[in-house]
Amino acid sequence: MASVSYWQTHYWRLIATGKVRLGVDPFKIALLTSAYARNAAHAQWSDISSFEVAAGNGYTAGGQSLVLAVNGITDDAIIYIDPVWTALTKTFRWAAVVCDINVDALVKPLIGIVLLDSTPADIVNNGSNYTLDVPGLGLFQRYQPA
Repeated sequence: MASVSYWQTHYWRLIATGKVRLGVDPFKIALLTSAYARNAAHAQWSDISSFEVAAGNGYTAGGQSLVLAVNGITDDAIIYIDPVWTALTKTFRWAAVVCDINVDALVKPLIGIVLLDSTPADIVNNGSNYTLDVPGLGLFQRYQPA
């Protein structure tokens, strides 16, 4: 099952202006139901929070903090540990990456959305641990053209 990542339209402006600091500011990742329809104009957590899976059964409202890996800041990437939801019983389709601070008028800016199964299909997890695989090169990578 392949996943597809979409970065919000304001993401690069937040990074370029230093208002969101990669590897410094706290980030969270939350699970969303299939009722969510991706919209690149969504700018903050309140734009999508109504689509979050319900709390309980291994899930905490607001999502899980992304933890920086040991030596997670390199010249080319910011690397986070794969988040794990323990004994998760949920049905979901999307994951949302949110910066867990307020930036100007944005309360918890939405950084990106991940379609977890590109079919697209729901992920059904029945009581087992669910690990979201963060790319080996990190969520945030430096691009250098050849």
